[in-house]
Amino acid sequence: MRRHSGLLRWVLSVFLFLLAFFPRAIQPVSRPLVWYLRSAHFIEAVLAGEWANTVYSEHPGVALMWPAGIGLKVYWTISGITPAAHTVPPDFEPIHFFGPVPVAEIAAALTPLALLIALGIVGIYLMLRRLFDEATAAVAGLLLVLSPYYLAQSKILHLDAWMATLMLLSALALLLYRREHHTRYLLLSGALGGLALLVKTPALFLFPFTALVLLVDTTRSTQHAALNLQSAIRNLLLWLLAAALVYVALWPAMWVDPARGLAAVRWGLTHHTSTAHDTPTFFLGRVLREDPSPLFYGVVLLFRTGEVELTFLAVAGVLGAAHLLRRRRLSQAGLDRLLLLAYAIFFLAQMCLGAKKMPRYVLPALLALDVLAAMGIVTWAWGIASKRRRLAALLMALPLLVQATLVLPRHPYYGTALNWLAGGPPAAARAILIGEEGEGLAELAAYLNARPDADQLTVAAQLKHVFNQTFRGTTVDIDQMADYLVFHRNYTIRDYKIEQWGNLWERYGARTPEREVSFDSVPYAWLYRMLPAGIPPEHPLPLRLSDRFRFLGYDLRTTQAAPGDCIPLVLYWQATKPVIDDLSVFVHLLDSSGGLVWQDDGAAAHGTRPTWSWAPGEVVADPHTVVLPENLPEGDYLLTAGLYDWRTGERLPAIGVGGAHLPADRLDVATLIVRRPRTHPLTYLARGLASLVILSSLPIVGRLVCLNRGFDSDCARQW
Repeated sequence: MRRHSGLLRWVLSVFLFLLAFFPRAIQPVSRPLVWYLRSAHFIEAVLAGEWANTVYSEHPGVALMWPAGIGLKVYWTISGITPAAHTVPPDFEPIHFFGPVPVAEIAAALTPLALLIALGIVGIYLMLRRLFDEATAAVAGLLLVLSPYYLAQSKILHLDAWMATLMLLSALALLLYRREHHTRYLLLSGALGGLALLVKTPALFLFPFTALVLLVDTTRSTQHAALNLQSAIRNLLLWLLAAALVYVALWPAMWVDPARGLAAVRWGLTHHTSTAHDTPTFFLGRVLREDPSPLFYGVVLLFRTGEVELTFLAVAGVLGAAHLLRRRRLSQAGLDRLLLLAYAIFFLAQMCLGAKKMPRYVLPALLALDVLAAMGIVTWAWGIASKRRRLAALLMALPLLVQATLVLPRHPYYGTALNWLAGGPPAAARAILIGEEGEGLAELAAYLNARPDADQLTVAAQLKHVFNQTFRGTTVDIDQMADYLVFHRNYTIRDYKIEQWGNLWERYGARTPEREVSFDSVPYAWLYRMLPAGIPPEHPLPLRLSDRFRFLGYDLRTTQAAPGDCIPLVLYWQATKPVIDDLSVFVHLLDSSGGLVWQDDGAAAHGTRPTWSWAPGEVVADPHTVVLPENLPEGDYLLTAGLYDWRTGERLPAIGVGGAHLPADRLDVATLIVRRPRTHPLTYLARGLASLVILSSLPIVGRLVCLNRGFDSDCARQW
């Protein structure tokens, strides 16, 4: 039996490692280049003995730069290429580095990180096996392997996935110490905590969490309270010593100039706690440049947990409460579960205190919740199957197969998986920032690369440092001249660098793109051919205003809209005679009774093309953005336009195709059909299945309650 158990442990360990490593290592999706550049310069400084120059960030990112830098150095040596990092000096600000960096070079930096995270998942499995049981450990390991947001963040060269892995390992080692009181586990927890701190400073959370665990441990001791407190303090200091030794040993700057490294970390702590991110974010339909509120992480978790994880977190909560009600006293395993829940909750509380908030900051909490969800799967399966082991194994496997089916086909864009229980991708697109890593840009690059003249093409792109990783031609900034333009929702939804592309998006976004990449019917990236001068409107509508002006038509991609939408619209005007008058354009949105809902009045093209500048025969493109009020009732709304003398308010006569005078001297451009977003059918399906699972756990709760009241213990024998 022991040999069989050992073989199973090794087989599962290898299986978990392979399943975790390959999806993370193959086809990286790496938007940020800052850690590529920092890792490259870090390893060069280390090898040159310039240890004082290994301070590259306030995070500090050292435990990421070591493996990434080594991977890069090996790749440079084998391939013989000139590194992209060598095109800029070591003191170059990484946030302004846009490559190009070949995707193979990024893969070389990311592969060691994927390897370490995969090994970390195996380590989590082995620790959970010792803390709980084989089933819980195996299910938790597989949930972590298949957790979509964790998987997505593990495929980019950034800090959070690696920090979250190390933090969970440290926490589990600490729980093992609480359970078994072997000092090696306390030292291991401290060492892993030191590594996590070398990745990113939010790992400081491990210090108060360690104090909490050690204090809880004293309540189980029969010694005098003063002795227990002394023991807890001594163990906490031992944990800190192990963390400090690792922190100093692996950061070369600490060997020669510790003040410089610690000053950078101290600045980062104070700055990020008090200052919001310097780039705007998108939350609950609004673009925000300040703290998005404490609700932020709760909403992010709702969409970023998988359907299986969220369902069985609810099951774990129901069964855990019933189990506690029955026993009145926590078992050792029950206390460890409660401490893991506290780990997730308190970490989120810590992150809510800071002004700087980003979706990926939830990862440490998400990993702990995955473990708790695994416990929910196991207790649910045993509760239904009782002693029927094969049925229990099948019930445990079923949620994991559902998770794999939902997640793995999305390779390499696992970040496009958004919880259907919360409304899925359509709801997430209206609530949080998605498309964080430039998903879809590689598909647009592949489309252009298929052209025989791809090498001669120039593309102006948002997220150009992602697009140029796979595009064979030349990539320039979005506001430069090019053959094609590429837009991405990462920028357009949150107005990031809008001063560069705002007018362009208003002009192009109203037209049908040559190529669009969508996931679950949510558009992520758009490709447009550069518009030549004088291009006709997509929707011709030949009308006249007096005998001096023509309305040629308009561009409008869709007439379907929802309250709060911002809709690009382009009107096309033409003067038939020389114009000396200074007239205003009006664009009005009217409800069914003719009431004004929205308007945009002024000179054409946002004041840059007054009518006196229109040459006879010239086609004047006049872009607008129709902003629908968030409280706009459902209905059909009429878009109208025209010209008027802003001094007197008198409109120019509007004349239809047959020469008839149009009512109110206005041009009826298009009808917008405004409907509030409908719940997707898959959301109803997901919620129905989740409800069935939760309902199926209620008989187990009933048996537990029966047992608590003194009935036959067979009704809850598995407990």
